[in-house]
Order: sequence, then C-alpha cells, then structure tokens
Amino acid sequence: MHRVTELADRAHPQRPHGAADFHYIIPLPEILSEVRNASPSSKMVSQHFQQTISSFGNEFTLLNEVPIEDIEKKAGIVLAEAIRRMRAHEVNPQGGYDGEYGVIRIFKEGEVARLTGQLNFFGLADGYQSTKRERKETVLAKPHPTPVSAEKTVSDTLNLDQTTACETAGSVLVTAGPGTGKTKTLIQWMVDGIRKRGVRPHEVMAVTFTNKAADEVKTRLAAELGAQANDVMLGTFHSLCFAILQAHDERLTHVYDAESRRTILSMLFPATDEKTLKRWADRLEDYFETNGTASANEIQQVIAAYRQFAAQHGGIDVADIIGAVVRFWKADPVQLDHYRGRVRCIAVDELQDINPVQYAFLLLLAKDKHVFAIGDPDQAIYGFRGADVKLFFRFAEDFGAKEVALRHNYRATDTLVRAACQVIRNNVLHKDTGLQAHRPGGDRIRVFTAADEHEEAAFVVNEIEKAVGGFSNLTGDNSYQPQSERGFSDIAVLFRTRAIGRYLLAAFRKAGIPVRYGDATPFLATYPFHLVTDALKLYLNPEDVIALDSLLTHGFGMDRQRKQAFLAAHPTDERFAALFGPLEAAAFAKQGAEGAVSFVFERLILDSLLDEAGLLQKEMIVNLAKEYGPGIRQFLHKLLVDTYTDVARFKTDAVNLLTFHAAKGLEFPVVFIVGAEEGTTPLATGDADIEEERRLFYVALTRAKEKLFISHTARRKSFDKTIDRTVSRFVGEIPLSMREKIQGKQPKAEQMRLF
Repeated sequence: MHRVTELADRAHPQRPHGAADFHYIIPLPEILSEVRNASPSSKMVSQHFQQTISSFGNEFTLLNEVPIEDIEKKAGIVLAEAIRRMRAHEVNPQGGYDGEYGVIRIFKEGEVARLTGQLNFFGLADGYQSTKRERKETVLAKPHPTPVSAEKTVSDTLNLDQTTACETAGSVLVTAGPGTGKTKTLIQWMVDGIRKRGVRPHEVMAVTFTNKAADEVKTRLAAELGAQANDVMLGTFHSLCFAILQAHDERLTHVYDAESRRTILSMLFPATDEKTLKRWADRLEDYFETNGTASANEIQQVIAAYRQFAAQHGGIDVADIIGAVVRFWKADPVQLDHYRGRVRCIAVDELQDINPVQYAFLLLLAKDKHVFAIGDPDQAIYGFRGADVKLFFRFAEDFGAKEVALRHNYRATDTLVRAACQVIRNNVLHKDTGLQAHRPGGDRIRVFTAADEHEEAAFVVNEIEKAVGGFSNLTGDNSYQPQSERGFSDIAVLFRTRAIGRYLLAAFRKAGIPVRYGDATPFLATYPFHLVTDALKLYLNPEDVIALDSLLTHGFGMDRQRKQAFLAAHPTDERFAALFGPLEAAAFAKQGAEGAVSFVFERLILDSLLDEAGLLQKEMIVNLAKEYGPGIRQFLHKLLVDTYTDVARFKTDAVNLLTFHAAKGLEFPVVFIVGAEEGTTPLATGDADIEEERRLFYVALTRAKEKLFISHTARRKSFDKTIDRTVSRFVGEIPLSMREKIQGKQPKAEQMRLF
C-alpha cells in the first residue's frame, strides 16, 4: 500500500529498495492550489480541507488507512476523490526534466467544478456536515466578491419587454412564449441584481428543471460574470434538495429510482402479486410528487413501511427528495430561517412545469425574497409527471409578483408564429400575450397525406435527402459535392408515440441516415438499462441489498431459492466479485465511468437484446459516462438525482428523431411532425387531457425556425391491425392561408418497406 504523507498535484516517485512498483509522496499545499485553480468557487473548499484534516488526528501520514467514505463525510467529496485516485494510481503523470520534478495532475480541467457542482448551494460545497456537529459561520460564509466592472453587457440588446422584466422591482412573473429570449432575460435579471442592486453572487439562486437548462444558464452566466458565476447557487430542484438533505444526514447515500422502488416493495411485501406492486409503486410516486395531497388511504401502510426501510438503509426515493426538504423545514423552523437567510434573490426557470411539492419548496424558501419566475403556460406538457399548470396562474397572487409578457419571437418566421398562435388559442386555459414574429414572411406549412406508414416514411426520407443535398456522402463517394448548406443536425423529426418513432428509426437506419433518438424517458429507469445502475451501486456499496436483489433477479435470472443460496455462500464484501469474477472486480474501478459502464453492457446487456432505439440509448449512456472520467460515483449520482438527460447535448451530425416531449426547449431550421392523426395527436386514451395534447402539438409547431412539414396517413398498422385514420383536429386549426397540401409523386412505398 503506498503511503500518502501530504496531498497535492506536484509529486515525485520513489522506488523502495527491491520493490517493483513505486508510490507517491504528495505535498498538501499543492493539491489545495490545484483545487483553487481548477475552480475559483472552491477556495472555501480548500480552507475547509485544512480545518477538517485535523479531525483525522495529528498524524496525517496514516490518511491512506482511513476509508474513503469517512474522508468524504468529514472533508468533502473533492478531497475524498483525490485520495481515492492516488490510491488507485488514477493520476496523470507528466515527466520532469533537467532536475525538475515531474508533475502529477489528479484532476483534469473542469473536474473539480463538476465534483463540487451543485453542492455549491448555501455553502454546502464546503463539505457534508451533519446537524450534530457545530456549524461555524466563518466556515459557511463566502468571501465578498471582487467588484465587477461595468463593461457593456447583454442589457444593451434587450428589447423593451425584456428590459421591463429585468428592471421591475420586487417579484416578477414573466410569461415568455417560444423564441422570446427567455434564458437571456433570466440571466440578465441575475446579472443586474449583482451589478446594480448590490446582491452578492452567493446570495442568488437559480433553479431549473433539467441538467441541460442548468448547463446553459451556467455557461451564459460565466460569459457575463466570469469566475463569480461559480458562486451563484445553480441547479435542478432535485440536486439542490439532495445536497441540503445530505448536509444534515451523513448516512444519506442512496437514491432509489422507479425500479428500486418496485424491488423494495417486493421485499417488504413478498406475498403481493406483481400487478399490485406496480400499482403501489405508481401510487407512491404520485403521492410524493403531489406533496402528499393525492388520495393515499389505501396505501398509507405501504408509504410508512417504504419510508422506514429507506431511512434505515440510508436512502431516499428520487420522487420524495424535494418533499423531504419541505417536511424538514416545516419541522425545524430554525433551519428554515438559516436557509432563508442565505438567499436574497431566486430565479425560477420554466415555471409552468412546476409540481405541488416544488411549489411548496418555493413558498417556504422565498418568503420576502425577490423572485423572478419565467415560463410559458402554453408549453405546460408534463401533467403526467405531476406538474400543475394552474400553479403558474396562482404565482402572481401567492408571491405578490408583477406580471410582464415577452411578445417578440426571434426564432421563427411570421407564418409559423401566426399558425402556432391560432392553434393554441383554442385552449381555454391560455394566456394570450400577443406573440409577434421578428422575422417577416416565411414558407407555408406543408401537409402531406400518405396512404400508410410506409409511404409516410418514404416521404420524410426523400425530403431529408433533398434538404441535405443527397446521401452520396454517406457512401464514401469522394466526388460528392453538397447541394445544400443544411446538415443532418439541422433537421428534427417529431412524433407523439414511441411506436411511430421506432418505425421511423428503422426506416432511417435502412436509408443510411444518421440519427439521434430521444423519447424523454430516464436513461436508466427501465429494463435492461437499470442493470447499469444496479452494478455500479453494488460496486460502490457492497451492502446495497436493493441493487444486489435486482441484479440477481433481472441480471442473472435467479429465483428466490437460488438467491438465498447465493447470499448464504458469499459474504457481503465478496458478492460483486462472485458475480463478475475476482479479476474483473479488482479492475473495475481502474476503468473509470466509461469502462465500468461498458463492462456492464458486455456482461449483462448484450447488443442482441436491444432494438434500434436501445442501441442508440446504450451509445448515449456510454458517451455520458465518458464525460465523468474516473468519477464512477459522480456519474451514478448525476443519473439518479437528475434522471432526464437530454440527447441534444451530444453534438453529432445526425437527424434528431424526438418525441414532442423530448423536443421541448430545442429549435431547428427544418422540422417534420409525423403521425398527425386523431388517436395519436391527440391521443385517444380516455384520460387524455385535450388541452395538454394541444399544448404538446404547439410545442412541436414552435420548434421550427424556417420550414415545417406535417404528415399523416389514411391508414396505419397498430398491434397487427390496420386502422383507418383521419387527420388531427390540430392540423385543421391551422388557417388554410398558412398551410398547403404537397402534391406530386412520392417515392414508391415498396422502396421503404421494412418487413
């Protein structure tokens, strides 16, 4: 075992006499310098390291014997990860020269910021601290910011509506239609608060609903504020609340997703049939997301047993994270006042997507604060996740907010904007802001009626080929000369149901069209992909009985008797090696996140088990893991806490094949809406909300910047039956003057038949 006397990035190897390997002697001040240089917001982290190292004892030379989990609890995630990498030799050595020592880089550029990431809330990046330990305000308080120069900012380019939103005193509710500069306005409100109203960066909190939105806000804030942007409290509701919970409960290490929820219920109630267990699991999620307002009399005992189990095992359901903070604050007003005291301004993105428990969180935290909430109720499409658009209309009264509307669309042509507005005006729950296009004119929307799904797919493939100037470049023909400036990534093909999307995916694959596929479902929530998280959980924590049970059942096909025999034969710390092999287990951590994920796929999720969509999902999961380098724990944490990962973050030149839900927030020069038929959009299910279905169609319409195609079929095959179809009522709501039928001979349907 190599000895760590002190920590840092500058080191030199020493080869003990007779030893075949070498170890590192690391000086402490240097690694703290690396942490500071890697992330300016981590200065307080390094200070906290120095203050907490003493908790391990004065003899720091034995730090290599302290378990990583204990280091993380006492000194924070960055120090723990640094020591773990040194122990595993996961460092980046650079040779020395001319008598100079070599340099060993523990962290790559940006990794410290990612590790601290969304823990930088309310000073929580300074290390996880339990409520049992005395909190010193001198540790938690952030330093005063360096004054920011008053150079030209984006406020110089704001229009009148955006300027009004940013300059309105107190709280403000901004209705921002598609393409109206929503994020730009939100960023400027925060920047103005810091530059003009004396708010310090660490007193500003920005809450988003997705990682993609958080990343965009962070990038644009950094462009305005420089290093000070790192001090703004920024993240999703779930990441923020999980960090708060961990700061007050050092035992909290696990996040249970939907698959884990079902596994736990099956363990708690072994005599219950699978159908009932699934119903209970769904009911629990609804109960958590609605802040306990959903009818739960039938399953109160189930809820109590589930929460007790989670608490005993240091875990929490992902759907219950925000509610747990709300309960914590209501039970402990002193703690609530503590957090209130750290925030002066709160910015909330996409307010229309908020659910009751998130709204309750804001009501508690934002008392007497400046709150900037922005969104578009016409794009409220997550009712199935528990979002309640009526909360958007309540906000002004509950928070005493003044209302402002952004009315200028800078994305699409006048024709497209007016067509979309005509459709959405048919909703009763609608806020008409008088949306206007900044770009005049524009082509009419082209509507194509296909005989069946084969002809529809052929039409889309043919139009894509025309848009990009031909497919010859895909065949290796060096003589190919592109006839268009369009690339595949400029095109989106949108659909309402996965059945249509998967059919199109197969057609595109056959035609040789590169594709990115997204259906807005959590990457690792369903079989077989949840086996990835199960394996990572078990490796990181051999005592995780939930991950183990799921692996044995779904990964290795063991029944109850075989599972009991396996548990009896293998002690806790040997089970991962028993499942995957001792040599593989020993090498698992050295592979990093990407290698570990690839290993699980090779052993448990063979390509032969996956369809076209599954293969693309696998590719995206591996690519996402690659972003985390050796950070297996950080990769797992991110996917569990922020479950919805946007496929558009992966920049490849490919057509974007997306559900309406997955397309939200994106924009493309050319858009196809496929399957625009009654029964599909809107859905024909009895519980379908026609107004939310229209909002979904509106979202699809407003993704287009220049050209929009809509296709539907006269008949479509569904569950081995061919059913006659009629065009969607939503298409009929587009004025005739803004749409045209496409005539002319299309490629023969037989050319695209898949079976």
